[in-house]
Amino acid sequence: MPMSASIGRSILLGVAGMFAATDVVEAQQAARSPVSLGVMAGWSTPNGAQAGQLYGRGGQIGVLGEVRMPLSWLAVRVDAGYQSLGGRTAIVTDANGVAVGQMQRSDAMYSAAASVVLRWPGLRTAVQPYALAGGGSYWVRSSAVLPSLLSQSAPQSASMTMRTTGFTAGAGVETPVRRAILFGEVRYQQFGQAPMRFVPVNVGLRLK
Repeated sequence: MPMSASIGRSILLGVAGMFAATDVVEAQQAARSPVSLGVMAGWSTPNGAQAGQLYGRGGQIGVLGEVRMPLSWLAVRVDAGYQSLGGRTAIVTDANGVAVGQMQRSDAMYSAAASVVLRWPGLRTAVQPYALAGGGSYWVRSSAVLPSLLSQSAPQSASMTMRTTGFTAGAGVETPVRRAILFGEVRYQQFGQAPMRFVPVNVGLRLK
């Protein structure tokens, strides 16, 4: 009989401990802000023959906001970024095919996207994986400096901005660092009718 009472007390204590741990986790989640803000930076590489011919590898920087959902493994992320798409140099010729100078071209892209973020339910490891997918708008800006065709005139500059839509998908890992979360991710971007494809690689930090 004393043994049965001891087992009963152990079970009750175990159940009480589980409820206490659940209350602590829920209290911690409730205390956190529903929005996590962060920054990220890295580089972007064109993918495919067409994008590789038109653009080059360049750096990028961005800001993000992640909205937490009632389900711990689900979130919505909104981000905006700037990507340098490198530059190109081309020889400019006249009507007779004689070179008259070089044209310097530089390209950049601005983006705004919204994605769904999925994490592994119930995973409690120090480093956690996640995946994301979504869509957005992309503004590609090309600027060129044309050589002077007449000795008396100065070089001319021109620029053009093209807006298009596309989708993005990727995967990453994250780990807590004090009151922030350090993450690294690889994405795949595709936009335009051609289409254009890029592979951005980012390292970032966001608040818990």
